[in-house]
Amino acid sequence: MNTDLLSRRQALEQDGFTVVEHDAPSLVAVRTRFYWGCAVRISTVLRVRLAGAVDGPDLRAELQAFRKRAGVLDPSRLPRGFMQARSVLDVVLAESATPEAERVARSTNLKGMGEFAQIVLVAGGAEAITCSPVWGAAYQPYIKHAGEVAVSGQVKPEPTAMMGVFIGLLVFWPSVAILVLSCCGLPLLVPVLLRMYEKPPVAAALPGG
Repeated sequence: MNTDLLSRRQALEQDGFTVVEHDAPSLVAVRTRFYWGCAVRISTVLRVRLAGAVDGPDLRAELQAFRKRAGVLDPSRLPRGFMQARSVLDVVLAESATPEAERVARSTNLKGMGEFAQIVLVAGGAEAITCSPVWGAAYQPYIKHAGEVAVSGQVKPEPTAMMGVFIGLLVFWPSVAILVLSCCGLPLLVPVLLRMYEKPPVAAALPGG
């Protein structure tokens, strides 16, 4: 199994991520991207880590702990919910995995307000295993693509989340138009000001650098 984290870091950086933590067994990368068609901004907090033999309870516990850290790692200051979401991905490159670990990877999608946390499991060089959620399904093509870049170490064109575009055109953009027309656009000053106070993430040095 390819365990080269450097190639994965390079691919993630080409895909717009900033690697904020990097040591021998793992790296953590963050990205905020606005999808105009969907009228939504998604912060992705992604970890790639090397592991030995993994079991289901361990995978879930690691994801829960990483999810708690995501709020600090997420550079966005906008409140999650309306037009702002957070995706947390724990990409695990394991030497082996139990059937229970594979089941957990397929079924786990931790949910919150405008938030979803998932596992991407690659065991012994086999195909990546992840979930197919209902909650967050509108943006799953974007989430899955980020996981694929982290797994393969290769950048490919990002797909379009057609369900997300439909929601954006039907709900979010009309809501923005109503706010602008009814309140002279004043409510939009809040997210604009919060966005101005965001600090860009700082790239971590390479291990041993």
